Amino acid sequence: FVTLFILIVSLTVYLFLFKFGLFNEIRQNKGLLSAILSYRNELLILDTIPFIENNWNFLNYIFGGSCEYHTRSEMGFIDIVYFWGFLGGILYVWTFYKTYFTFKINGLIKLLIFSLFIIISLAGNFFFYTTIPIYLLILKERILFTQENMGNED
Repeated sequence: FVTLFILIVSLTVYLFLFKFGLFNEIRQNKGLLSAILSYRNELLILDTIPFIENNWNFLNYIFGGSCEYHTRSEMGFIDIVYFWGFLGGILYVWTFYKTYFTFKINGLIKLLIFSLFIIISLAGNFFFYTTIPIYLLILKERILFTQENMGNED
């Protein structure tokens, strides 16, 4: 199942990035990274990095230091560091991991976590949409429900 899933995703990504569509045009004009990140790399270079260079000091790297939403990169993990710094970002990710992943992690869930990690890395505003925690909560409860029912059948 996992191999088939990876094959289908890889083929789909290849077709969208190299054969047809908007992302193929972006790739041809601005490069593969711009196509994959939907121009978020340009936001990072043109807005986020200059803001950091001009406004941050040592403490900002540790604890973050921006409430300027228009200068964020719109890439999940970079934005965590941008708003909460390295220490705050590590604390945030650790707290999320400890409170969310209270269920047993099997192969399928590892694939799900890896996919979620990729989406967070590439997707804009992952941590700012209020619907995403609701979807994650529903997913967690469904996983817990399924695992409890499978455990009761033994």
